[in-house]
Amino acid sequence: MNKAIYNVKDIADIFSIFHDGWVEDIYYSDRNLKLKVGIPYLAEAIAQGASGFEVSLEEMKDFRFCSWTNEAERTPVIIEDAKDILGLQLEILSGDVVDGLVRVLCQTHVSEHLSTGGYLFIEAKAATVEAENGAQFSIEELRETSSAYWTAWEAKNKHSQ
Repeated sequence: MNKAIYNVKDIADIFSIFHDGWVEDIYYSDRNLKLKVGIPYLAEAIAQGASGFEVSLEEMKDFRFCSWTNEAERTPVIIEDAKDILGLQLEILSGDVVDGLVRVLCQTHVSEHLSTGGYLFIEAKAATVEAENGAQFSIEELRETSSAYWTAWEAKNKHSQ
């Protein structure tokens, strides 16, 4: 069953749900892009031993990373090559929508860049999310899984205090 996500806000929410995950790999082919996202705590809630998800973005019109600026950098560094973006070791913090584009707030973990993070901008017609076992998830199922995980986490940590 195809559980494609078409609404730009819902596509952005995928990245908020994947908070603390990281981009492990990027595959680009014929205007379609796949991001392998490592996020073991959430993947483990789906299948024991799983470590991540694959986000497929269809009919890409825009995919670029734009660094934050600081006093030493007058203009942001813009990176459009998928291989170079992968090399930034991006940690996902959240997603939102700006000017019709998905904007993913990320930290970078590469010391040779002056900036410690920036935004991944994405424009795509649709997204699908698959677990490592091939099961697709709707945005509602992802939200429910994430909510259940964080509710259990909060309850566990209340009892440990």
